Amino acid sequence: MNKNNVLGSFLLVVTMSAVLGLYLLYPLNEVDLSKPQVHDTSVYTPEKELSQTEYGKKLIHILELSRSDPIFASKELNKLPKLSAAEDLAIYQAYRLMILSNVAQHQQDAKAVMTCLDQIKTLADQEGMQWLKSQSLVESAIEYLKEGELATAEIQIRSAIGIAESIRYDELLVKAYNTAGAINNVRNDLQDAQYFFHKGLQLGKQYPKHIYNSKLMSNMALLYIYLEDWPKALRIIEKAKKLYFDSGLLEDEAIGILYINESFSHLSSGDVVKGRIAYEKAEALNSEKVSNRYKILLLRAYSDVLLSEGNFNTALAITNKCLHSMGIEKYTLQNGQCYLNRALAKMRLNQGDLLLNDLERAFTMFEVVGSRSWKVLGLRTLGEYYESQGDLETALYYFKQYYHGNKALLFDKRQSDIFLLEQDFAKVTLEQENELLNTEKDLNKLVLEKQQLRNRIVVALIIMIGISAALLMVRLRSIQRANKALLAQSTTCELTGLYNRRYLEQLLADPMPFNDTSFGISLAILDLDYFKQVNDTYGHDVGDQVLVEVARRIQQHLFPNDVVARWGGEEFVLLLSGALDPQQQLEIIRSAIAQTPVDTSSKPLSITTSIGASINITPEQLNSDTYKKHLKAADDALYEAKESGRNQVVSFKK
Repeated sequence: MNKNNVLGSFLLVVTMSAVLGLYLLYPLNEVDLSKPQVHDTSVYTPEKELSQTEYGKKLIHILELSRSDPIFASKELNKLPKLSAAEDLAIYQAYRLMILSNVAQHQQDAKAVMTCLDQIKTLADQEGMQWLKSQSLVESAIEYLKEGELATAEIQIRSAIGIAESIRYDELLVKAYNTAGAINNVRNDLQDAQYFFHKGLQLGKQYPKHIYNSKLMSNMALLYIYLEDWPKALRIIEKAKKLYFDSGLLEDEAIGILYINESFSHLSSGDVVKGRIAYEKAEALNSEKVSNRYKILLLRAYSDVLLSEGNFNTALAITNKCLHSMGIEKYTLQNGQCYLNRALAKMRLNQGDLLLNDLERAFTMFEVVGSRSWKVLGLRTLGEYYESQGDLETALYYFKQYYHGNKALLFDKRQSDIFLLEQDFAKVTLEQENELLNTEKDLNKLVLEKQQLRNRIVVALIIMIGISAALLMVRLRSIQRANKALLAQSTTCELTGLYNRRYLEQLLADPMPFNDTSFGISLAILDLDYFKQVNDTYGHDVGDQVLVEVARRIQQHLFPNDVVARWGGEEFVLLLSGALDPQQQLEIIRSAIAQTPVDTSSKPLSITTSIGASINITPEQLNSDTYKKHLKAADDALYEAKESGRNQVVSFKK
């Protein structure tokens, strides 16, 4: 510490000592220690603006109606007065489109839904309405999820969450977290699904009447169905029902799906009677108002009941009806489930005709969707079929595959239980801390009421000690900030904010700090296509803008243990921890860069990238002696991607 700092600290101590002397000489004033009520005004909602006009209030009411009574909502919308161009605000146009989108969804008009979403996106871009853009991205993700296009849905929902979190659009985030969890549910990334559902449920506590509180709980129950934890699934379904009825926004399809899941849970746990009762409640809600997807779910649920009851002939007829339902080809998972149930019915009836074909179709569809739990069930059924045919070698192969898949699901169940235990522990700890704080507050009040000299002297001594400690802490933090700044300068790219080559090389030379996964570790090199032309044509300032935006898009699709570094120029190197299939994750990153032009000070530029990767590396294979070999393999793969036409991912397995 230099002389100036020492002198400054000395003067501060002398000044505070004088203040404390005055404090000891004069009686204390009354002090209100009650915690001030802080009202958070940073949370965004477009309804604040709309509710300022009568026209806006009517739009809010009609939007609420469109969720439960779309026909009446459509009539009310048509009754609204026509506005002049000057009066018709962008937010009015946005709400009218949102109402029309809800109406189209209830009418199962997918084309009209997508038209509305396109118009919403265009309006959002034209008017710079970030909240509306995030809303359209969520709705688009839901439509892609229904169609089974999970990769596209993932890109849409991650972008939506990023925007909504940045502007604190919490009401939309409840819905967005549910959608993100549902995407991960379908492909059985259950830990990620649980993470998003938990975030949604925590945020939903601030909005007790939010319809998605029930849907979040319903999807959480589905997660435990995938984990085959039937008692927990049934308990959560009961909570979801209560939330559904408390919301007041009654949708037959939403409660019907809860009954369908309840039926499946009862049947799977061996209670056939309760399984049929729950199915019949779902069937009672079948009407012209529900979607084709719901009708298909009902047929699949009915075939589950019949198979459990041993009524295989009727089950066969119902699965045939399911497989010939209108639009069944759009719902890949349900299509596969109906093929599987038809195969099970044929197996029990000893009908070999096309049975293996049904099983293979079901298995292929489960692989396309990426649903591990149904894939595991398909593996077991294939094993049983080949065993019944006397082909023991093939049966053994499928039973082994079933064993390994089921083992992975059991691991996910254990991780899920650990997650819940951690949440319970955090809750108990917070309650204890609050109790301690309240006790301390009461004691402080008592000390102030007595106003005794001895207590004031003790307070003065404590403050003096605190000042000394604070001086030390200030100096220590100053040193820490300086060290941190030096470290950041040596390990961070100043332009993009990413790690630099030095940092990544140091990281690769050390043992990996995370556990191995079924996908292993991957090293990937990402190189922007024709980037030199960008610099030559538009200048290096525009090139820098492109690099910053590309870095941001890459980071949006990384998991907690993943690392990205700017290697040099337009090259980035990624270290993927294996939280997701690396080929799929890299394809998502490639698509995120290529799909949307990069806004620059010159003009929007379409940028593509080529990616080469070395995948399935075990932690033991990656160390200070070998990482350059794996980088070389990724570089060779990148070269092949460039030679094969660019804008693609090429991976080499180790």
